[in-house]
Amino acid sequence: MNSVYNQAVKQMSFLRQSVDGVDMGTVPMEEGEARASEASERLGEIIKEYESLAKREIIATKQKMAEARVEKLRNGRAEQLERLRRAKDRQGQRAHQAEERNQLFQAPQTYGEGGESTVISMGEVDHQARERAFADATESQLDDFLAQGRAALNNLVEQRSMLKGAQRRVLDAANTLGLSRNVIQYIERRSTQDKYIFFAGLFTCIFLMWATIHYLT
Repeated sequence: MNSVYNQAVKQMSFLRQSVDGVDMGTVPMEEGEARASEASERLGEIIKEYESLAKREIIATKQKMAEARVEKLRNGRAEQLERLRRAKDRQGQRAHQAEERNQLFQAPQTYGEGGESTVISMGEVDHQARERAFADATESQLDDFLAQGRAALNNLVEQRSMLKGAQRRVLDAANTLGLSRNVIQYIERRSTQDKYIFFAGLFTCIFLMWATIHYLT
């Protein structure tokens, strides 16, 4: 089930990147819109698959966490589609402003405060639109990185729980079979090593998430 969730996170990242391309004007509108629509459709399929797996989960805590993930993925998908709609509107506004500028420059030249003010105000509007698009793209990329960090953190926690359960079962089996104390000590040492690896990965993940928030906001 984790592998399907990781696919959903990656597809969400691709959807954000596609919307960013439209929002910032780095790709043609038709191409960016088609790419974003395809990514959104694929993400919807993965969410349905993950939801189906979540309903079959027998452990209540894992099922609850999976259901929360489904809700979050759906909200994220809806948010990106809304961003795409706003980006299309802004692209249309920029195209309209560009057409107005062309008409203004092609018209007979008149000198005065009124004409100069019109050109400057249209330039300011275009600049503000680009700034908003850049801010939205940066925010979406930050959200994407944090989502991937949270997914990695959740996977580490789940793997830690699985390792603890496996250790208990191995020790119980060793005691039942009457294995030597050396074998049991070896198992315990490996468990300690796994614990160090787990906490090292945990702290690294938390540090990277903190560094991203600290330096990009």
